[in-house]
Amino acid sequence: MGDKPLWRRAFDGADRSLAPRLESFVQTSIFADIMAAGVKVQGQARHRLERQTRRLWHAANLPAGSDVAKLREQVAGLDRQLRLLKAAVDDSRKEHPNADSSSALGAQHPDPPRHGQPGTTRGRAKRAAGP
Repeated sequence: MGDKPLWRRAFDGADRSLAPRLESFVQTSIFADIMAAGVKVQGQARHRLERQTRRLWHAANLPAGSDVAKLREQVAGLDRQLRLLKAAVDDSRKEHPNADSSSALGAQHPDPPRHGQPGTTRGRAKRAAGP
């Protein structure tokens, strides 16, 4: 025991005398009540701090952490949808391996041109007639 430093011998002595009492205390309902109150106060303080910092970020016209969290959720949702769509396309291609991929994507039935846009009859007639 003489080869241990003085600080270590002091620590071990305190540990031997305090450990049994502390072990019995942490198993009491008083300790549980104190810890529950501490956790509640900590949560309230965190909520208050988050609310205040969110206001400051928004006052500076910057996104707060809650805004970023919402965007992350949206991106994750889009990622899930994209994976589902990709799986559906892959399954469709496995079921119909000789099908033309352009027809599977709706190339046979394109959206009709809108009135006055290039590709419409009136648009061509106007261009042909000049200004």
